[in-house]
Amino acid sequence: MPPLTLPDPSVSVETAEAVRLFVERARAVRPDFRLTEANTPAVAEICRRLDGLPLAIELAAARVPILAVGQISQRLNDRFRLLANGSLTVLPRHRTLQALVDWSYDLLSERERILFRRLAAFADGWTLEAAEVVCSSHGIERAEVFDLLDALVAKSLVMVNQRLGETRFAMLETIRSYGLEKLHAAGEEQLVRPRHLTWILEFAQRAEPMFNTSEQREWLERLDRELANVRTALTWSVGPGEAEQGLRLATTIWRFWEHYGRIGEAREWVSALLAQPTAGRGAAAAMGLAVAGYIAYLQGDFAAAQSFVDEGLGIARDVGDPTTLFYTLMAQAYLLATQGSLDRAEACLGEANALAREVGWEVGVRMSLHNLGELAHARGDYDRAAAKLEEALAMSRAADDAYTQSYHLTSLAHLALARADVVRATECYKLALTLWRDLQDMHNVPMVLEGLGWAASVEGRAERATRLLGAAEGLREAVGATILPHLRAGHDRAQAATHTALGAQSYATAWAEGRAMALDEAIAYALEESPSAS
Repeated sequence: MPPLTLPDPSVSVETAEAVRLFVERARAVRPDFRLTEANTPAVAEICRRLDGLPLAIELAAARVPILAVGQISQRLNDRFRLLANGSLTVLPRHRTLQALVDWSYDLLSERERILFRRLAAFADGWTLEAAEVVCSSHGIERAEVFDLLDALVAKSLVMVNQRLGETRFAMLETIRSYGLEKLHAAGEEQLVRPRHLTWILEFAQRAEPMFNTSEQREWLERLDRELANVRTALTWSVGPGEAEQGLRLATTIWRFWEHYGRIGEAREWVSALLAQPTAGRGAAAAMGLAVAGYIAYLQGDFAAAQSFVDEGLGIARDVGDPTTLFYTLMAQAYLLATQGSLDRAEACLGEANALAREVGWEVGVRMSLHNLGELAHARGDYDRAAAKLEEALAMSRAADDAYTQSYHLTSLAHLALARADVVRATECYKLALTLWRDLQDMHNVPMVLEGLGWAASVEGRAERATRLLGAAEGLREAVGATILPHLRAGHDRAQAATHTALGAQSYATAWAEGRAMALDEAIAYALEESPSAS
């Protein structure tokens, strides 16, 4: 039988075929069983993790008399033991799940078995090219992988998906769990896991430069499709694998983590990797410390940020890698500016800019120019700030880099507000927000909503300003960020003005309405695309 339909968040859980089967079989062994508000999420999770496989669901439901559904869900990491024997109520024609998959595995040729268990190292799918890199050698030639993979597809152990012009292969999670057991039993994890880590690192290294080109959205989406493989490789790196390689992976894609609002997860990975003995004291560790420091800065954890960056800067200078030293200098400049040490911050940025120009790294030149512009703004030198930011914006436009254009436009909007040019500020904020929306960015949208709230406050549109400030706060909390120190004064000024204009009750109502907005709703409101955007 094919997999049953799984719970869909957009419709009632009870309508899913897999859920209906689970409830039916659970009632057969425990007549008082029913779906409740408390147990429905666990039942849905069981059905998803068992891939909608009818036999697996029947065997799981047979455990209801002795285990709560939450316990069943928690034990599915060892699903073959949990579902090994079923119960007397399971129909006689049904074998155990273990026996059923054993039967399919036994029908494979020796080379098919080797490929099958090695493919289990991938999480949430892979491409043919990835399989050729990770699974070949020691018993399988690279040229054999395609035909062997085709045979596994024909035997229904591997699925094929076509998405966005790319062919991807995948296993049902139940089948993959079985494959992982076989991989471990064959003693091949030490062969396959490092190859998997090397493959995903090389993929990330190809993707990273594309984040600053016209193809940035495509590569962000491609990397997002491999996120489960990234996490699997990082898990291996933190455990028995090489933490230094894991650090290279985590820091190569740090802008990916930021883009999708996953800075908390990024810091957890980097911190865990830095704590490993195999992290080393080279460029990977220095970059890891710089990224950890930058993320801690975004989270408002300035003491930890300073500790990370100070250590990273010392290593970066010893190592002498230009890119690593550049990012560490940039992170140090953020922290020095936060402390009011503007001269020292400018020295760091000037060194970073000179370093980028020396090695011909145009993206680094743009980034450091941007921060020099922000620093000039902080000094009150608005003309110099505008010149630096406009130069950076022109370079980003010439490179068709929407990602950094959005940063430049946001800073130019802040500058326009400081110059009391609300029209120009609103125009720049909205241009930046449109670009962030097109890129599906989550981390930076709250900063633009915040700025539009300031602009609305200056215009006397207190209710609109309050909703925007509330929306910004809600979305900041969702991604684990905080208001950066150089933006705090503008926030406090707008908040005080709108509170006075509306009065406590109306202010609280508008703020709550803003906080309740989903991302898309908040963006539409900010761009005045919705009827209520007044």
